[in-house]
Amino acid sequence: MPEHLSTTLHVAADASAAPKPLSDLNSKPPLKMAHTKDSRKSAPLVSQTACCGLLGFKKSAPSKDQAAVVRAPSAPTLLESLRSAETAPQAVVKLAPLPDLVPEAMKPESKLRPDLRGRWKQMRVEGDMEQLMMDAGVSWTVRRLAKSMGYGVGQTFATISQEDAGASWNSVAILQEIPTKKPTTMKFSVGKPFWQETVGADGNPVLVQAVWDKDTLVVYSKTLEGKTFPVSRRWLDSKTGELVLCQETSKGEQVLRIFAKQ
Repeated sequence: MPEHLSTTLHVAADASAAPKPLSDLNSKPPLKMAHTKDSRKSAPLVSQTACCGLLGFKKSAPSKDQAAVVRAPSAPTLLESLRSAETAPQAVVKLAPLPDLVPEAMKPESKLRPDLRGRWKQMRVEGDMEQLMMDAGVSWTVRRLAKSMGYGVGQTFATISQEDAGASWNSVAILQEIPTKKPTTMKFSVGKPFWQETVGADGNPVLVQAVWDKDTLVVYSKTLEGKTFPVSRRWLDSKTGELVLCQETSKGEQVLRIFAKQ
């Protein structure tokens, strides 16, 4: 092969020689290569260091930026992470308010009360109505008449009005329509610490006091002479939406009158 097309690579190697120590290999000068072109003679062999000197460059260690590109940064230790967390500026995080676990209607001081407004029709009676009427001082004649009419089922109506909508519902008026009597309206304010005079279901004047017991309207009543009547409790059935009027007899038994909204 012609000399001007060859590339000479001088490498000292002896296959039969024993392996040399690493110190000898590291001290060996770098490989020398020479390239020739077709119109010129072979150029003298020049080392890599000599080439850098001829061109005016200095062989130096890579910069910090270059080293950062070449080497992946090592993960910080746990102690370093803790120290950096202590010195780092703390961001202000606004937490969402915790949900109120107690419903408003269940709080004693709550202003949210059930809406009892509307015209309600008595649909059925559960319990001993005869005993309840006896406790209220109703005569035998009226009791017999009430029993013959099914104690007003399907014929008795109650129209309830409440003011202060969406707040405490403290002003209440109950228009009662009973088949054997003229309609009467009982008006009172809930939560007043004194007795209020109004009109009872029989048309006679009565004294009442009313309070909210959670979602139940409790009304205490008595005559002007001081004779007490069974306490009445009204609430809305959470499943059916019906209005429930509950009173207790002198024997400790409950009597329920169930009303459906019209």
